Amino acid sequence: MSVGWYIGCPGAGKTTLAKAHASTLAQRGRKRVVLVDAEGDERFSSLPPAADVSELVNVLTTHAAARFDVLNAADQELRALPQWIERCGSLVVLVDGAHAVLDSRSAAGDAWVRLQRVHRHANLDLLWTTHHLGGDVPQVVQACAPELYVFRTTSPAALATLEREYGLNPSEIRGLERGKFLRVRSGFVHGA
Repeated sequence: MSVGWYIGCPGAGKTTLAKAHASTLAQRGRKRVVLVDAEGDERFSSLPPAADVSELVNVLTTHAAARFDVLNAADQELRALPQWIERCGSLVVLVDGAHAVLDSRSAAGDAWVRLQRVHRHANLDLLWTTHHLGGDVPQVVQACAPELYVFRTTSPAALATLEREYGLNPSEIRGLERGKFLRVRSGFVHGA
């Protein structure tokens, strides 16, 4: 996968699918999973949180088995995390709530944007959840050809962006049932 975006309204199933994909990618690639929980999702409450980046580094370097590690961090910690992720490499990173670290104004010099650009070199799989493609995902990130999982959304701006940029039918997106999604592959397909 490399980079995947899970887009849709709250409760549509984005986090559930992203978490399942993260687990599969971790097992397949024998990688650790770093979960940045920007939403405070109760489904992650049973997972041991890291108080800061240094604690997360300690957890990841002292435990060999792949499992979820949760970082529910302040802004300062979130700014420090991408450089460490890039240096560490060989991770699956799930950011549940992209708005915590990105928005449409994020530029190429931003450390989180840089991760999108260098993910292959650092052997990273990056998974992101968001409510709005145009609001949280800058053009520089969309240019990295992420795989999209589009769940139900009713936002006129989000629907217009998905129709304009990816040719998706707004009526079809509005009508998606909980847990159903449209998959858009904009990058190179492995094995093709």
